[in-house]
Amino acid sequence: MLERHPDTMTDSEIYQMINSWVRTKTPESIFIDYKKYLNYKTHKDKIKLAKDISSFANTKGGCLIYGIDEQREGDKSVSIPREKYGMTPIDDNIIDLENVLTSIISPTLPDIRIKQIKLEHEPSKVVYLFWHSKSWFAPHMVSGFKHTRYYKRGNFKAEPMQEHEIEAKYRERLAAYEYTDQFIKNIDYGFGYRGASRSILKLAIAPLYLI
Repeated sequence: MLERHPDTMTDSEIYQMINSWVRTKTPESIFIDYKKYLNYKTHKDKIKLAKDISSFANTKGGCLIYGIDEQREGDKSVSIPREKYGMTPIDDNIIDLENVLTSIISPTLPDIRIKQIKLEHEPSKVVYLFWHSKSWFAPHMVSGFKHTRYYKRGNFKAEPMQEHEIEAKYRERLAAYEYTDQFIKNIDYGFGYRGASRSILKLAIAPLYLI
């Protein structure tokens, strides 16, 4: 998992962290998934991409890194990154990737970050980082091309959520909404009256209300 939100890190810092994962053979986990290629042109590829990133958002957060091939070391069942990594940059804009995810994940992922990171040791190659924190608006459903399911992140892959897990996520979302709403209703920061205070706080600290 990244040490900080990617918005607070430079591309060089992100590269150094990813490179250290490769050099130290950091295995895939509930927080990290390596992929050799970034494919998203076919319906099947779009669903796979949406499954993987939504599973992180529905669980504890994490990142997908495209451009890193995997291997298994000895008799270990866990995948580790290959030392030689990187891929040719894709022709499309990153916004196209965001549009793909927006069109088939519901509700929209609130904290998705996609970054193209140039490899400092091989400038003609890049990796793509897809990152999402644990979502405050989970569960997120993959819905498109006759596919409608919720996914969670297992130890090494996206797995379908069971009905009781989906219900628990909806209860968690409702509880968070009600707690935030009650907190805002009972506070006044001197804006003149509570109504103004609530409106300003909702905009400033509770993006859940914007969704």
